[in-house]
Amino acid sequence: MAKKGQRRSKRSQTVISLEGFFTDSVVVCAGDCSETTHIKEFCDRASRVIAADAGIFYCHRAGVKPDVWVGDGDSTEKMLKAMTSASSAVAETYERVILEQFLQSVEQEKHPRDKDMSDTELAVKAAFDRGAKRVALLCSQGKRLDHALANIQLLLKHPFKTFSRGRDYILFSLERGARVRLDGSKGDILSLFSWTRGCTVNARSGLRWPLKNESIKVGTRGLSNEMTGQPVDLTVRTGRLLVFMSPSEHIPEILKTED
Repeated sequence: MAKKGQRRSKRSQTVISLEGFFTDSVVVCAGDCSETTHIKEFCDRASRVIAADAGIFYCHRAGVKPDVWVGDGDSTEKMLKAMTSASSAVAETYERVILEQFLQSVEQEKHPRDKDMSDTELAVKAAFDRGAKRVALLCSQGKRLDHALANIQLLLKHPFKTFSRGRDYILFSLERGARVRLDGSKGDILSLFSWTRGCTVNARSGLRWPLKNESIKVGTRGLSNEMTGQPVDLTVRTGRLLVFMSPSEHIPEILKTED
């Protein structure tokens, strides 16, 4: 029992280590992906891999067999047709046949084209339905801006449960009460964006420009801060925050407060 005059703590703190971060789930999306080497690296460390529609193409190129394919098939069909009409018809047709056989060997969760959720969101839902705790989205940006924004919405819908992960960045959201420790090298970029009318953020150490219970409003206030090489202890006091960190090889260790 707290003594008279002492403030009673309303929250307990749970330490979550991200040492085994990629042992959970990965969704391979159909966005821009100029190289697929990082896909295999992330998928090999995951216990569950889901291909969102044409993401099956990236899985095939990376030598990764997903546990399930989810989607309406429109982007996969377009990709297969593009292979058929390619200039190097013989090689492309052969690759199409191989890809079609590859797709047939994977469990499929087919959805109608007229639906209320994107293929990526359906794939994320499939991951959570199968017991996922955290889901990394690969190849989730590029090509169409509206799809890229929709995938960012998924990060905000599932704070610290979904992550957009690239070869040289990590993007995720945090809600009020979250405390994050980020380890990085001197000069690494850390950008913070408010996704509510305003966020109160505290990060007194580890940044070139410290944040001492400062309000980050909608705008560019939190763009391109720099890490000093010391751990960044970041606390979200109010609001919801979108966190961008680059390079991505520095994985954050998360300390999250719970009610």
